[in-house]
Amino acid sequence: MIKHRGVALVLVLAITGVLSLLILQISLTVRQQVSQAQRLTDRVEAELRLQSRESALLHSLLTRPKTTAPQPVVNGQSAVENPYVTGWNFRGEPFFIDGAEIRLQDLNGLYPMTRAGPNPREFVRLLLAIGVDPVRADRISKTLQAAVSSPPGLPLQAIGEIAAISDLYAGEVDRLSEVATLYPVGPLNPATALEQVLAARYEGSKLEGLLSTREAGALDEGRWTAITGDFSDDMSTTFLVGPGFRVDITVAFRGVRLRRESVWTIRPASPDAPLELWAYRNRDPREAESSDNRE
Repeated sequence: MIKHRGVALVLVLAITGVLSLLILQISLTVRQQVSQAQRLTDRVEAELRLQSRESALLHSLLTRPKTTAPQPVVNGQSAVENPYVTGWNFRGEPFFIDGAEIRLQDLNGLYPMTRAGPNPREFVRLLLAIGVDPVRADRISKTLQAAVSSPPGLPLQAIGEIAAISDLYAGEVDRLSEVATLYPVGPLNPATALEQVLAARYEGSKLEGLLSTREAGALDEGRWTAITGDFSDDMSTTFLVGPGFRVDITVAFRGVRLRRESVWTIRPASPDAPLELWAYRNRDPREAESSDNRE
């Protein structure tokens, strides 16, 4: 009898252990499913926030004057109620609205890669400005010029293709991509041009004068002429912003970070195509943090 009780106790303990394991597994599975559902919900919310910020920015670009001049201030507050208009600078410098980090770059302030062939001197200066050593910069420029000019020619489809025909490192390609573009652009806009792009055209006291005057919010066509000695001819220089823009938006919500980069042409006065999409892609938010460390 005692023997049977011992066997029964062992069976009860075994069944209890199995049930405990099952309950534990069910609990872990439910917790995992709840966690996955929460992550999915958070991602959808982050995507909604990203989309709404992007739409609000594009609406502002379509309906508000695009100027790099400081916004008027009344009683210590901006007279412009639209926070996107108040924050934008068109030089890719980040501004923050409703939890979103936005970088808005006028394409006229980027270096058009079509100039890599006809103006190798400027391209060499651009490479120097992004940290390429002089010997390699000259060699890369000559290699690229030969590639795009030799019959039948090799029109670039992506800036990264330069690495395939030259010894440009991955990190240098990333930095070049930040300051150059393959999309249609107009004349250079000194008011929105990145520092590296200005350094491709100007150097010494001219470059320093342009940067300091722009930092003070005083750069206009008259000041630019006084500093550089150049005159606007509507072919090489402009102070009009747009119509092309690179838009980079990053949002974060409960640990979910999303980043989207797009390129738009915006012509509010055009009845047929006021808004044209050239590029649209989601990017890893960590790219901006790690690109400078890649060689």
